[in-house]
Amino acid sequence: MNQQVCTPAQVFIVFIIIQSVVDAYNGNYNISVAKLLFMVVYTLFLSGLCYADLYYVAWIFVFIPFALLSLMIVTLLYIAKMKPTSGRAQTEDELVVPVIVLPNARVIRPINNCIVVTSIAPPKHGIRTQSEDEIFCLS
Repeated sequence: MNQQVCTPAQVFIVFIIIQSVVDAYNGNYNISVAKLLFMVVYTLFLSGLCYADLYYVAWIFVFIPFALLSLMIVTLLYIAKMKPTSGRAQTEDELVVPVIVLPNARVIRPINNCIVVTSIAPPKHGIRTQSEDEIFCLS
């Protein structure tokens, strides 16, 4: 029985082997072995689809893990309030502060228990200059 593995199955095999090597390098041996076992079953499934001339369906099933992995990463970053670039959790100081720009060239932004109102001078040569800050705090 000399059958070649179809292209969607080959792409999936490479994807899972890379993940398994990374998991084994990080010490997650159980996860690595589970992924390799899943790879064998899923590769047989993909080969069956290719054997039935359902190549497009096989490609869709290859890209499902990529899409789910991306969705899972985005969801975890959002729920854990983690930065997408570093993966570290944001502290209260690092959270984005809402800024309100008023039509009368003033900007309002909260800082701790105070509100800072900044008057912005008209732009000169494309550069915006700040002129005056007023601070209103709760007692």
